[in-house]
Amino acid sequence: MTGKGPRVAIAASNDFLDLDDGWPLLQEAMSAEGLAPSMLVWDDPGADWSGVDLVVATYLWGYVTRRREFVNWAYRVASSARLVNPAPVLEWGSDKSYLVDLAAEYVPIVPTIWVRAGERWRPPSGDYVIKPSVASGGMGAARYVNHGFQMADRHVRQLLAAGQTVLIQPYQPAVDEEGEIALIYFGGNYSHAVRKEALLRSDVGVIDRLWERQMITRAVPRDDQSLVADAAMRAVDHRVGPTGYARVDLVDDVEGRPVVLELEVVEPSLFLTHCPEAAARFASHLRHLCD
Repeated sequence: MTGKGPRVAIAASNDFLDLDDGWPLLQEAMSAEGLAPSMLVWDDPGADWSGVDLVVATYLWGYVTRRREFVNWAYRVASSARLVNPAPVLEWGSDKSYLVDLAAEYVPIVPTIWVRAGERWRPPSGDYVIKPSVASGGMGAARYVNHGFQMADRHVRQLLAAGQTVLIQPYQPAVDEEGEIALIYFGGNYSHAVRKEALLRSDVGVIDRLWERQMITRAVPRDDQSLVADAAMRAVDHRVGPTGYARVDLVDDVEGRPVVLELEVVEPSLFLTHCPEAAARFASHLRHLCD
């Protein structure tokens, strides 16, 4: 690690060391803030986390296959360095069961059926999605319209056999016309938003790779979308504490009202290339955390 300023380690997964298009922008912005950025592999036994001032867990794609090991790592790192997001936030956000907590905080979410080992289930009428509770980038998800219950049940059983809790959600038709909108926050403050076109086509099977079929454009949220996303961020703060970065994914329900599809606080795509000012905002917040 080089530089005289606060040392900031970006925690990454060994399988995704090329990071994303936003990394050069963030690296430049961090350097402009007087920070000394570097990258460490989160599960490298030789990584010295105590030798840095701040650990940022934004590039941990792939942790989903070893969630328990990842959560243990987070608490271990937090005992010797400042971790953002904090370990309780990472633990909470690494399992989509957090949707239950959001609903309990009166945040509107996509209607969800939860299926656990030994439980029977019945599909919603018509078009629906099956996904695992621990996943990223659409991995393990599939949409069912014309394929019968037998194929969907096989998918559910495979996820349960892998130790997953299963989420079953009615497909929201607005996704096909307007896509999802993702609102990105730094330090609990809104930064920018993007629109994500429909990711799951009907009856084409399970997504195997991160971000497969994803198309992104910059967006401006409606007032009602901002209100729901802000409420979701307050709920996170109330349940598990403040966040350094977060992304709230919303979709309109059948009545045109925004509902939370996902709240990503572990390794969100922050879409920094879609907003020229975003990297500087994030770097400024990281500098603040080092003070």
